[in-house]
Amino acid sequence: MSSYIAIDDNLLKETVRIGRFKINKGAVMQPCVSFWNAGVLPKMRIAGFPAALLAISLCCCQSAWAKAESTAVKKAAASGEACGIPSQADSYVFAVSWQPAFCESKPDKPECRIDDPKVYQASHFTLHGLWPNKTSCGTNYGYCGAAKEQPANFCDYPEVSLSPEVRDKLAVVMPSVASGSCLERHEWHKHGSCQNGTADQYYAQATALVHQFNDSGLSQFMSGHIGKQVSLEGFRATLDASLGQGASQHAKLGCKNGMLVDIYLNLPAELKPGASLKDLLALAPKAPADNSCKNGFRIDPIGQ
Repeated sequence: MSSYIAIDDNLLKETVRIGRFKINKGAVMQPCVSFWNAGVLPKMRIAGFPAALLAISLCCCQSAWAKAESTAVKKAAASGEACGIPSQADSYVFAVSWQPAFCESKPDKPECRIDDPKVYQASHFTLHGLWPNKTSCGTNYGYCGAAKEQPANFCDYPEVSLSPEVRDKLAVVMPSVASGSCLERHEWHKHGSCQNGTADQYYAQATALVHQFNDSGLSQFMSGHIGKQVSLEGFRATLDASLGQGASQHAKLGCKNGMLVDIYLNLPAELKPGASLKDLLALAPKAPADNSCKNGFRIDPIGQ
């Protein structure tokens, strides 16, 4: 006699949450499961039908589940709640920080207690983040993995699994990693979880982009103007000269207390490993106008 496979009842206990919509496999699949397990299967046994026919029935049930899941995704999107589903970015934001100015308002952070003028962050921009962006979500696109909200302390996030090589390189451009204040956990769980790559791939690409940004001539410019006032027009001209004509149109500058703190660069949705930052900027959407830097800013020295 042929062997037969019944549909596992544990399959019916699974519930999936998409936005605020919950769908239970039992509710979707129970009718066809009951039909096959309780109704048709005994007759198939008597008649000697092969188990392959039961596999076909299971496929039909799974199709019903896939349709229900797709409908839930559409409902979540229609209600504006599809802002935690990965692989839906339509652009990226690449954010770099001028660490000395950042630390003026965060003096208690471990990385802000470093005042050695020879360290990397004293003369180079550091990595703030690489953020997948979904226009319809505004600033709410994020937390596409297990973590769904920001904890009180970044170190309360689950640890991010990184290879020693990637972690060592990341620690140079993201001082929080070496200091143990866990910015890399926050950036991964809030933003990195919404793209397709692994944590190693994500941070390897982000690290490479930081080096391209600094090596374009921008770190040299900053080093030559530490402690000085820079005009907004002059700095935007430097961005164009360093990263390609029109690059400044894709950049938003963030200033606080008259100091440059962050630069946010718009990038396209497709970020190929090894891609040139100049080429990516040429394909990116323009950045919104911003006047937080007014007519210019001061370049803050480390530890002062």
